[in-house]
Amino acid sequence: MSFYTYMWLREDGTPYYIGKGQGNRAFKSGGRRQTFSAPPQERIIIQEYETEEEAFDAEKLLIAYYGRKDNETGILRNLSDGGEGPSGQVTSEELRRLRSERVRGAFNPMKRANVAIRNGQLRKGLKRTEETRKQLSKTFRDLWESGKHAPSPTSFQKGNIPWNKGKTYTRGTPSWNSGKKLNAVAA
Repeated sequence: MSFYTYMWLREDGTPYYIGKGQGNRAFKSGGRRQTFSAPPQERIIIQEYETEEEAFDAEKLLIAYYGRKDNETGILRNLSDGGEGPSGQVTSEELRRLRSERVRGAFNPMKRANVAIRNGQLRKGLKRTEETRKQLSKTFRDLWESGKHAPSPTSFQKGNIPWNKGKTYTRGTPSWNSGKKLNAVAA
């Protein structure tokens, strides 16, 4: 297998990301923590090595030379000093099954309480006692009478004159009509 170190270049020719790869890794944007994407092929430089260790060493050397933006040592968007990462890692069926089960249960982000509250599902079907309903009614009535409730959308419009009130269409008859009367088609 052939390993390589690649550099993604900005339009001005300076590198903004350095990585180690094999196959078509240098031309893909996915699988990284970064949010930026791969540049066009003409702005990618690749240097091949015989072993993965040599490619990792070259990656570390280049990142150290150009420096990283996140720790204010240079111009690269890399989030690490390089030289790490699983190469050709294959996830076992057991690990994939465990991860799948984990997101199905209580760890599923869509089943957490804050999402349920936001979606209004937490109080769905809630039966309130007569005493609670009276208390809520009194609270809302007091808010309404005090004027501290949220204003209705139409209250913002009261007293404001629409920008187009009294204006007329001045460009003449639309071209599709050009003043002609349409003949009714007899059926």
